[in-house]
Amino acid sequence: MRLGRLRCRPDHVVAVKACSSRGFCAYLRQCGIGRTIPEKSDQGQHRRNRVCCGGRPPGFDRAIYRCRNTVERCFNSLKNHRGVVTMYGKTAAPTKRR
Repeated sequence: MRLGRLRCRPDHVVAVKACSSRGFCAYLRQCGIGRTIPEKSDQGQHRRNRVCCGGRPPGFDRAIYRCRNTVERCFNSLKNHRGVVTMYGKTAAPTKRR
């Protein structure tokens, strides 16, 4: 049994490239939330241009990101088959012929 106050924040965030803004990453860092977000190609180029050595690339765990891809594919397949599940109302009752 867990004692104390329940957590309101996640321990880790896995997101797409669209969420890789500097402000979003700073907010996650400030809250102490880990992140796995791939870096956009133009952000990497700007980072390399800022510092003579190329700067420090952000940490990125491919194994965690692959799990995110698996979960997203599962949700997409469920969405694709939603029509099959909800068609029971149309085919459950036999049709009357005149």
